[in-house]
Amino acid sequence: MPLGKASRAKLQLCPPELQRLFEAVAEDVDAGALSPIVQDITIVCTFRDKAEQNAAYYAKPQRSKKLWPNSGHNKQPPRAVDAVPYPLEWEDNRQELLLQGYVRAKARAMGIRLKPIISWDVPHYELADE
Repeated sequence: MPLGKASRAKLQLCPPELQRLFEAVAEDVDAGALSPIVQDITIVCTFRDKAEQNAAYYAKPQRSKKLWPNSGHNKQPPRAVDAVPYPLEWEDNRQELLLQGYVRAKARAMGIRLKPIISWDVPHYELADE
């Protein structure tokens, strides 16, 4: 099973496009498509309620530049996913950058439109507006 139970539960809150995308990416990672640099992924965040969103905004360092309800994480269903390689090597962002490129290429191949990259928020993937 490519995604763990907690990641799968978070992903189930999202629209079908994001579910299909991250299930496909997780299967590819599990099959070794990004190894040895990325060997697993975890879904860190999908939906954020008001308290979580505002806490992310006021956190030091800041984890969001938007207050409630202006983030893609605040929609029902959430239009944003934060996904990272697992285990994450904080000193070496090659894992995150490789995963980011792979997720975006996979989304394009699947016909799923994502918003442009947010340079300071590498693990953030958000559906483009329709």
